[in-house]
Amino acid sequence: MRDDVSFFFQDVNFDGTDELIVNEKGLGQRGWDRYRVYLLDKNGRLLPASQQITYKQPFVDFDAETCFDVRKRSVTTYAVGGASDFIYRTYQISNKATTKTYNKYILTLIDEWVAGVHTTNYQNL
Repeated sequence: MRDDVSFFFQDVNFDGTDELIVNEKGLGQRGWDRYRVYLLDKNGRLLPASQQITYKQPFVDFDAETCFDVRKRSVTTYAVGGASDFIYRTYQISNKATTKTYNKYILTLIDEWVAGVHTTNYQNL
């Protein structure tokens, strides 16, 4: 993600359409930049709040430590909960689309590490 601009456009849900990304400088965990993700319609206008992904997982956790793997169509978020408590969550695109999300693909939690311990592999459930 970019830290040199206030906003930019990038496809962060792997649906082939760029989303509006707003950089909230220094407002994330540990003073890192936090990123807010907004869906746009085909004319570049914001979708109504009821159709936004801004405050849904994993998008609500996007910050300077978020990693994207375009080849695997996955995103990994990082969260800290104290001096030695942290969580990595990996989300990958699901093949199902719904009309509620305007045929956007859905990112599904597939893997989780808590404080360095592999806790769950959701792909095998």
